Amino acid sequence: MKMSIAEIKTKIKSFSLESIHQIYVVFLIILTAGTAFSLGRLSVDPYEYAATILYPEEVLVRAEQSLDKNREVVASKKGSRYYFLWCEGVEDLSEVNKIFFETPQLAEDAGYTIAKNCDMQ
Repeated sequence: MKMSIAEIKTKIKSFSLESIHQIYVVFLIILTAGTAFSLGRLSVDPYEYAATILYPEEVLVRAEQSLDKNREVVASKKGSRYYFLWCEGVEDLSEVNKIFFETPQLAEDAGYTIAKNCDMQ
């Protein structure tokens, strides 16, 4: 199957034009899809789907009790951190080792520091 240089040149040109056209069409489809997706993401209000944290009733009751008692805090005899009653980690403290303080200042005077995952809000 012998071909002349002119025939080879023609075949290469025709192949190139066809493949460039196909690549161009695929590129346009991908670009259109990406643009539509991006516009869809931009049109959504980011606060519309904000997460709502629902606390168990027992945590809310403990938080109210803590606020009623001048921000009562609890610590462990074996630890060095204190927690407000609504903080994560309070339920992990052993009932036997719990020490209660009426204020954070009293806990700090006793040598305890506030837990990193617990704040005064």
